[in-house]
Amino acid sequence: EKKKAKQAARMGFLFTHKGYSGPSILDLSHNVVKSIADGSVENNSSRNSNSSSVSSSSSSKLVVNWNPSCDWNEVLSPGKSGSDLVVRRLKPLLPTRLCEALLKEAEVDLTTNVSNLPKKKRVHLIDILSNYEIKATGHQGYRKAEVTGGGIALEGIDTKTMELKEMKNIYVCGEICDIFGRIGGFNFLWAWTSGRLAGISCSSGCIE
Repeated sequence: EKKKAKQAARMGFLFTHKGYSGPSILDLSHNVVKSIADGSVENNSSRNSNSSSVSSSSSSKLVVNWNPSCDWNEVLSPGKSGSDLVVRRLKPLLPTRLCEALLKEAEVDLTTNVSNLPKKKRVHLIDILSNYEIKATGHQGYRKAEVTGGGIALEGIDTKTMELKEMKNIYVCGEICDIFGRIGGFNFLWAWTSGRLAGISCSSGCIE
């Protein structure tokens, strides 16, 4: 059964020397890392980005909409200014080098007018702009990780005190628990909040 694609909560995509980063990639990276660990991401599978999402099929992939605030059909509609160059329509909406690289991949010349863009190439270009697949072949491991996944199942924790249900007087907090939030301070908040609760609960137990 095909599952609904997971989508990044934020925009922001960066090309780095070793791959991809930015808020949208970090929002979804744990899905890709899990897929790689499960062996469901192959070398020719991909990622989703600026507006990011990961589809959960037999092989996960990341797909990019390079500017999700745009209606690419409208942007590339001949309208009243069909004499506009395609590149001139796109450059205000994308970084220049990215714009030119995507046009090259779509085999659209930089001198092509919007009105002269064949329907087949227009459809292909819109797909590249809004549904671009990026290879996900690996990650940089624990040393570069922002958040860790896994840990003690929440079902085994009394969340009123952070005490383990099966091991009395053992209190846990932070990322030792199977919980993690997206990048942006949420994991710090969980660490501080759960740590404070665990500390207070533990000290109260000692006093009693």
